[in-house]
Amino acid sequence: MSHEIIEVKNLQVVYGGAIEAIRDASIRVDPGRIIALLGSNGAGKSTMLKALSGVLHEEEGEIEAGAITYGDMDLTKLSADEIVRMGIVQVPEGRRLFVSLTVDENLDMGGYTTSSRMLEERRAVVFSLFPRLAERRRQISGYLSGGCLEQAIVLEAQALLEAGENRLVRYGRGSPYFDVRLPCGSGLDVYFDTQLPSGVLGTMRELRRDRRPFALVTDLDTATSSVVSNEAPERMSRREGRRFTRVYLPEPRIALLGAGPAVSALCQMAQAAGIALDVWAGDDATRALLDACHIAHLRTPAPPDGLFERIDACCAVVIAFHDHVSEPGILQRVLATPCFYIGVLGNHAVHRQRLAELEAMGFSADVLARIRAPIGAIPQAKGQATLAIGVLAEIMAEAKRNGLVA
Repeated sequence: MSHEIIEVKNLQVVYGGAIEAIRDASIRVDPGRIIALLGSNGAGKSTMLKALSGVLHEEEGEIEAGAITYGDMDLTKLSADEIVRMGIVQVPEGRRLFVSLTVDENLDMGGYTTSSRMLEERRAVVFSLFPRLAERRRQISGYLSGGCLEQAIVLEAQALLEAGENRLVRYGRGSPYFDVRLPCGSGLDVYFDTQLPSGVLGTMRELRRDRRPFALVTDLDTATSSVVSNEAPERMSRREGRRFTRVYLPEPRIALLGAGPAVSALCQMAQAAGIALDVWAGDDATRALLDACHIAHLRTPAPPDGLFERIDACCAVVIAFHDHVSEPGILQRVLATPCFYIGVLGNHAVHRQRLAELEAMGFSADVLARIRAPIGAIPQAKGQATLAIGVLAEIMAEAKRNGLVA
């Protein structure tokens, strides 16, 4: 914390050489103190802050008399960027972002006084805490959440990048930010942490890369965090007293095995939705369709072991063959995985025959109940695009029920 005093003495500010906004105003801010500047509309509160920040010239304002000092420095002789580099920062009301800039560019502005290395480290912390912002890092900030909570979080992230300190912020009920409201009068606690050790961040990156669920547990009193395995896994982040637990689950993924135009349609729809895919194509015609769409896929004669080994609890499996001969062997392996969704192409008659074959192989009714058929949220879909949309909607609805997506 700085031990310098900010002092304004006998300040007079005029706009356009004619309109007097402040006359003979004085304030003093001692180290460790919070000063509230109160007054009616037009009393000069904003003008005082603009004078302190060195931005009066943007509105044709000028200091006619008086002094503004920070320790032994005369702030009236400094530019706005020099004042910021001294640690004097104005945080405007109303969650004001640079609305024509991206999230990344706003964070650059929030941390422009720090070194490039420090900025990248702090940016990594922000994105690890708020993966949604990482997904939208190249989105124009003016389009974030209609201008409400997500914009407020970006502003806090800007302050975090500049200050390099931890912060617990409440939005909604009980929040000092009365202009950020949440549905049903609820409240949301968000913890910004700039002090995660590199070892913890490295562990988090490895677990995310390996699609292993985990939780980051933070003691808010000591500002220390640790990574805890979450193989069960728990689905909800939570705060219990002074202990904050942030749950990280792998992004939903689709393993798609099959042949025919439905495979290509499903791949294109999943890619458009930003969902990762593991695809095995069962014949040359399907491989040609996927090649034409530049969709990566496995070309082995049979689905490889590695494909089944990658199927985890955050993975959906779709099996799409018009010839159903190869399905029992594939389903035998899929049913041994913890995937949250299994969908197989085919009508009710085909599915009854499929279940009979699998029951003869020794599978119980409870296990076989995991298989969905016919698939898709749109009944009796005929077109490939309609089928693909319906299947994707069904998968995401199941992911939502399992707490895997918001």
